[in-house]
Amino acid sequence: MTPSEQASALASDTASACACGHRRDHPEARAVPRYGFGAMLVLMAGASATPKRLDYRCTRCGQVFDATTDPRECAHYR
Repeated sequence: MTPSEQASALASDTASACACGHRRDHPEARAVPRYGFGAMLVLMAGASATPKRLDYRCTRCGQVFDATTDPRECAHYR
């Protein structure tokens, strides 16, 4: 297992869960990107932008149960 996989596994083990018991890696959990003002301008111009923050929301109960500002993780949602 690579160091990044170990860190990801550790993060998912220690991450909080929603009221339904879902964690980040569950199929019913969705990452909701949050953008800054500059990124919104880039998006309106038609280009892609990296979000500042990711909120993890359960699609079943609607609860936001975790968030991250990790640049590596946010880059996946560019």
